[in-house]
Amino acid sequence: MRTQKFGIEIEMTGITREKAAKVIAKYFGTESSYIGGSYQAYNAKDRQGRIWKVMSDASITCQRKTESASKVIAGRDYSTEIVSPILTYEDIEDLQEVVRQLRHAGAFVNKSCGIHIHIDASHHTPATLKNLVNLMAQKEDILYRALQIAPERLRYCQKVNEDLIGVVNRQKPQTLEELADMWYAGTFGDRTAHYNKSRYRGFYEQ
Repeated sequence: MRTQKFGIEIEMTGITREKAAKVIAKYFGTESSYIGGSYQAYNAKDRQGRIWKVMSDASITCQRKTESASKVIAGRDYSTEIVSPILTYEDIEDLQEVVRQLRHAGAFVNKSCGIHIHIDASHHTPATLKNLVNLMAQKEDILYRALQIAPERLRYCQKVNEDLIGVVNRQKPQTLEELADMWYAGTFGDRTAHYNKSRYRGFYEQ
């Protein structure tokens, strides 16, 4: 656990991308900047010079709070997704505090918001990944209940493919390439594509 590298993407609204970037930069004692592009992104550096991106996400239903604390529809500036740099165990306290500071600044989530955690699999083998798939399948119902995943979000985080579990356990892949072939079997389009349909699961390989 202490050597595991990971990254995280956190979707939110209630705060503009510009303000979110400023909040992150202020916490780290640095500055933020506007990058633009198709995601109308902002950057904020941390103490190590790593970049935290603040991007737009079309799936977020944008809202903001009024002075009376009522939630109302907001413009697309309130579509805010935080994309962390590669993090380690030592960064967890900073990550938690960044989230707290964003909440204090007005950020909140609604049913359109999600979270993605990217785990570095470079030290894994086909056997350990097979075990991880089986473990996830066994604990999914408990995790989904604990996370209180809204029914309308299930299209983006479907449960582990039961056909995949059967194939992996029967064939016991010996290489990562063999495992990838099993993982993407039955999906359409280029499996390297960013929006390959296999990604819309609670647990997926990329």
